[in-house]
Amino acid sequence: MLFILRYLILFATLVAAQGCNLAGNFTCPSGAHIVVARGSLEPQGSGLMGAVAQQINARIPNSDISPLKYPAIYEPYKPSQTEGVRNLAKVVRDYAARCPETKMILLGYSQGKSLEP
Repeated sequence: MLFILRYLILFATLVAAQGCNLAGNFTCPSGAHIVVARGSLEPQGSGLMGAVAQQINARIPNSDISPLKYPAIYEPYKPSQTEGVRNLAKVVRDYAARCPETKMILLGYSQGKSLEP
């Protein structure tokens, strides 16, 4: 678990933004925006990494959590992964433009871990 946490911290430092559903009365969190990419075959939502996201959210005041929307199917894997990478890149780009001062933390498990833009 410590290895995974170290990887996640390293990965999070590579990105400083966020993005998801940015329509309407959106306010940028003063803490961090946590994007969670679930693993293969997990239902839509935060999946197993949701518990880690909740722990981070509890330790960084004024943060929020957003599950990444992508297929997360195992077969065919490549199209699912490609769509996940595309969606994550858009989320990061859009959020960075909207909330340039907000830190972004990206968490992923299984296929979700391989969605590095």
